Amino acid sequence: MLLLEPEQDTASRPILDSLTAPISARAFVDDYWERRSLVVPSGDPARFTRLFRLEDIGRLLHYLKPAPPEGMLLVKDSQHYGQRWTNVDGTPRLTAVRAALGEGYSLIVNGIDKLWEPVERYAMALQAELQHPVDVNLYVTPPGARAFSHHWDIMDVFILQVSGSKAWQVRTAATDRPLRDEHAPVTGELPPLVFDGDLTAGGMLYIPRGHVHSAAATDCMSVHLSIGVHPRTWLDLLQAGIKAARADERLRGALPPGYLDGSGIREEFRALAAALPALLDPDRALGQLAEDWLVERAPPPGDDFLHAPPALGEDTIVRVREGIACQVFEAAGMACIRYSGGRIAGPAKIGPALHHLSRHRRAAIRDLDPGLSLREAQVLATRLVREGLLEVEPVAEHRYDG
Repeated sequence: MLLLEPEQDTASRPILDSLTAPISARAFVDDYWERRSLVVPSGDPARFTRLFRLEDIGRLLHYLKPAPPEGMLLVKDSQHYGQRWTNVDGTPRLTAVRAALGEGYSLIVNGIDKLWEPVERYAMALQAELQHPVDVNLYVTPPGARAFSHHWDIMDVFILQVSGSKAWQVRTAATDRPLRDEHAPVTGELPPLVFDGDLTAGGMLYIPRGHVHSAAATDCMSVHLSIGVHPRTWLDLLQAGIKAARADERLRGALPPGYLDGSGIREEFRALAAALPALLDPDRALGQLAEDWLVERAPPPGDDFLHAPPALGEDTIVRVREGIACQVFEAAGMACIRYSGGRIAGPAKIGPALHHLSRHRRAAIRDLDPGLSLREAQVLATRLVREGLLEVEPVAEHRYDG
């Protein structure tokens, strides 16, 4: 565990850089990601209030009505609130929620990134950088209260302390990088303690998956956002590779009747296993993995949602929308880009332009690809704008990269 002094000016940085500063995102990935916890104390108590505020809670519950038990919980010391606190339609009853908070129960809103635009934009921007699925839960904890006892999570977590403060205990791993189906309670002796201290408003705490932790509010109401990063693993990539190879006739045959005793399948299984290196293509595996999780969720629309696509001149600069991750795939005669919210395919000649946009995330129309005519580049860029992958960069934001 490393305790750092915060940097003051992080607003203009990429999300991960701003979260981990003064450590760079690269140093964080090399030295902390999956390995050890990191605490960045508060340098600005209002740092995260642009995402959410204590004063927003009543409006969130009244207008957006997160539905228990999946969307909202009331918990104290790992026990759920025993009184009825919902209306007939299942939505939260605000007077009952306030009473539960008065009794020391924490209010937890799961998936607040799907309810609250500033949180979603922040989460999608981080997801685009990490290229792992991200979700966000909100915790509101009364003074001196604790929601959960010691536990570990199956995802990496960034704790963003919005207001108030919490006393944290963070320990080393009880389970080495647990997979998504490996939930288990903490039993026996607790692992060694690596951090025992307060996280105050504006502070950030990173906890790798499998690392044991617990927290209690101090002497004031605590509000924090818990950003869960659900990592895609090498196992996921291998499984995606096998899924992408499903057209191979050797994998499509049925197992013989009575196969569970193992007779008659071992030799064929070994033969298939030996053939896997030829079957597994890394590009197809990456494409399948992107297809499995990336294309389903788009970032929130911008102010230009109902605007007609503008006319694109050769000097027009287009850029990938904030919060979008991309993956380009090429096969015989075609090129495809999968991105947060969709996929676009076309002839092979658009492949270099798609790669350029995926790598650099912005380009003037004339610089998309020397292999395309200006008219072809304009048609492609217009389509990518219309489909929500790109947006036109305002002239006032143009910068020279030469």
